[in-house]
Formats: sequence, structure tokens, C-alpha cells
Amino acid sequence: MEEKKKKWLGLATFWPFAYILVFILFIFGMVFLGNGGGEPIMGLFFLLFMLLHFLTIFLILGLQIYYIIHAVKNDDLTQNSKILWIVGFFLAGLFAMPVYWYVAIWKVADEYERRELESGMGFESAYDRETDFSQQKPREPHSWR
Repeated sequence: MEEKKKKWLGLATFWPFAYILVFILFIFGMVFLGNGGGEPIMGLFFLLFMLLHFLTIFLILGLQIYYIIHAVKNDDLTQNSKILWIVGFFLAGLFAMPVYWYVAIWKVADEYERRELESGMGFESAYDRETDFSQQKPREPHSWR
């Protein structure tokens, strides 16, 4: 996965936490700014906020589906860890999804990076060569005359 897509997925994954803070501030604001049972002062704003609320709920459900499918198709995970991640998505999805994003998506090199790392990019390590140092002569010291 490209780094840009990883960042967008991370932003979508962490949005529910930011939204919880915004939601709490909004509810407390409505309680403290209420005018004692008269006409609601934030009618249209409340409707827009509820739209944002439902969009966030659908985002969370979509992310759960995405992460479950990603965990099932992830060849880097063992069968037991796949089961644990999927159970975690169901039981504590809001907390399991950011952890999975960081561990299994953000920290994992994409296919291009893997090929570069595996091939060594054409560099030869000194540890890869077998050199017989007993046959080498020491260099002559520099003549200062």
C-alpha cells in the first residue's frame, strides 16, 4: 500500500477518537447554552451534527469490515493472530483498529520496499564475501624521505 493511502487510512481510523471529543463538547455546549425550554437555538446545527454523527458511525462500520478483510488476507499473520485480531475488531473495534493499523499497515514495508530490501539494491556486504585474509600482504609504510 502506498504511503499516501496508509496516511488516509490512519486518518480515517483515528477520526472516531477526535469525533468523541467533539461530540462531548457539543453535548455539553448544548446543555450549558440551552435557553430553558424555549425555541432550540441550534436547530440546523444540531441536524448537521447528527449527520456527521451517522457518517462517523458508518465510517466505523466500514473500517471494521475493511480491517477484518485485511486481517484475513494478510499473509504475514499466523492463523491464531488472525483470529485474535478479528475477535478484537468485534469486541473492541475502536481500540483494536488503530493498533492494527500501526502494527500491520503503517510499519509494514510495501512490496516495492520489500524487493529493494531483499535484493540489497545491488550492494554487496563485506559479511557476504568470503575473503581469505591470510593471503593478503600488509601495505608498505609510507616513505617520508
